[in-house]
Amino acid sequence: MKLFFLIVILASVSETLVFYFFRQIFGKPLKSFKNKSLLKNIIAVSIPILALMALLIQKQFNYVVLFFFFAFVGTILECLLGKFLHMVEGRRVWRYQYLAIGQYTSWLSFPYWGGAACYSFFFQK
Repeated sequence: MKLFFLIVILASVSETLVFYFFRQIFGKPLKSFKNKSLLKNIIAVSIPILALMALLIQKQFNYVVLFFFFAFVGTILECLLGKFLHMVEGRRVWRYQYLAIGQYTSWLSFPYWGGAACYSFFFQK
């Protein structure tokens, strides 16, 4: 489990460095380029996926099952909450531009729910 958190920390730092160097090299932030959102989302999604790979390497299969279960449940609940808020507010509270699932959630958010569950269970111990 320590490798899980080490990869999350290293990936977060490397993501920050990538965006910093991108700005230094090209003279403008990544967000000023076309298709920047998809690239930014792919980089960000790689963090929980790399952490999941660390769990697989360490053979922490109970956390892997936990990761996928809560990734699935979290994505479904996000979709249901989005639909509910759309009905109550009369407008969508959030929108996903890339890989949207029914306009209320995205495949890109799937790994975050699993990563959040692993963090929560780790800190409860």
